[in-house]
Amino acid sequence: MKHLKQTANPSEYDFLFEQLKSFQARLEWRSSFVQTVENFPMMHIRSLDSRFEGIRHQNPELLNAYIKGETGFPFLDACMRSLQQTGWINFKQRAMLATFECNVLLLDWRVVGKVLAHAFTDYDPGIHWKQMQLQSGIDPKHHIPMHNVIKQGKENDPKGEFIKLYIPELRHLDDTNIHEPWSLEINPYITPIIDLKQSMDDHKKLLYGIKKNGHASE
Repeated sequence: MKHLKQTANPSEYDFLFEQLKSFQARLEWRSSFVQTVENFPMMHIRSLDSRFEGIRHQNPELLNAYIKGETGFPFLDACMRSLQQTGWINFKQRAMLATFECNVLLLDWRVVGKVLAHAFTDYDPGIHWKQMQLQSGIDPKHHIPMHNVIKQGKENDPKGEFIKLYIPELRHLDDTNIHEPWSLEINPYITPIIDLKQSMDDHKKLLYGIKKNGHASE
């Protein structure tokens, strides 16, 4: 990259330079995540913050709905179906998929991590398990993320084009109703598996209550 900068015309190759710099930064980012796992090889089993051990539960019914993309929340389901079919989805939606299951449904992050690891064609243990801890809010140095999957859908797929691609039974809906089909007189889709607002409120209170209670321990 340094050699290119010396020999190329910056006005012609600014974009290339920025891309190379970004690529280099991502390599450094990946290396730091790999080093974290080398320092803590039980990353896939033990929480970085032990105060969160034992609060999440097993629920095969909820987990199965999540894996199949049948939670009743169109954008979330479309993302999961896309991931299962293609093996890839962007980082922002990966985070949403992880936080929904771990923090909104409060399922075991280790189980969720295995589900996603098997789905990702670009699975990298160094990145993946560190991210599972971050997205679950069990890294003592970070906050507890909890994405509203309805809001995410409206922001990232406002016309419902992505949803319609993976959930054909909703192709007849317009962008007014496609993100919340249960609001229609007759819901043409699956009934949501949870009360989203109630679950988010309850689990945010629980998780942040633990976060604020005393010092983090590893």
